[in-house]
Amino acid sequence: MTLVCIRSAEVLNLCTQIAEYTSVDVRTLRASTLLHLPRLANRCAQISLPTARAEIVGIASRRRRYERFIESAYSSSPAPDLPSLHFRDIDEDLLKELCESLHYLGTHKKGSSGFGLFMPGDDLPAAYCSVSGVGFDSQRSSLAEKLQIEEQRIAVVSRSYTSPHAPRNAVSYLLARVRKKLKKEPAAHQVLVTAVDSNLGFSGTSYLAAGWKLVNKRTISAYRYVNGNFAADRQVFSSFGTLSSDALRAALGAAYTESICPLDPRLIFGVMI
Repeated sequence: MTLVCIRSAEVLNLCTQIAEYTSVDVRTLRASTLLHLPRLANRCAQISLPTARAEIVGIASRRRRYERFIESAYSSSPAPDLPSLHFRDIDEDLLKELCESLHYLGTHKKGSSGFGLFMPGDDLPAAYCSVSGVGFDSQRSSLAEKLQIEEQRIAVVSRSYTSPHAPRNAVSYLLARVRKKLKKEPAAHQVLVTAVDSNLGFSGTSYLAAGWKLVNKRTISAYRYVNGNFAADRQVFSSFGTLSSDALRAALGAAYTESICPLDPRLIFGVMI
């Protein structure tokens, strides 16, 4: 059986075809696909096209219910100019719903602050992001050391999303508004950072366009999956109290798996507030 790379043109073309057939957002489908195919790939990051197609169809089917929600919530009017969008805070209940339904990771980081750009008349933001503290202690300390700054001075853009209806450069515009708002708050954050996973086809261009700089890279040893679904380290540790692969396999059995193919490091971008 012929094998192809999980990031090959053949796989990305499958995403485009299936997105068009199922009427789901091709950007989110591609990211979700590249997040989940490593679970099925060999050590050379290869997979058969029938296996890839079955996985993509399954992801698109799960995404479809959210796409209906998006279609009903957004206006059909043309996207306005960026200055016409309304910038405002998003309460955590709505932020949780947005992260779990619209974002390709499908999870919300509890305690995050949400910010969004809203088109006139829309109930959901055309673009949103969530800001939180840095995750694990080792991540905080290593990043603080790299930036030569106190840990509590670092804030993190942990999620960001733009709808297909958003005007161009909405993320860059949103990030600029968030920086401006945080600068006025008494929390005394000095640096805003975010992690971009280049394995999913992201390059950080929106952050670079907003004046951010590449400040670090973080090694990814493997993606983790529970019951076939991607699980971030934070989720795994919160649910099971460990990140030890051996302990997780012992506790969860076949329900826990890890990718075995090589992964590029995450790109850490940062900007002074």
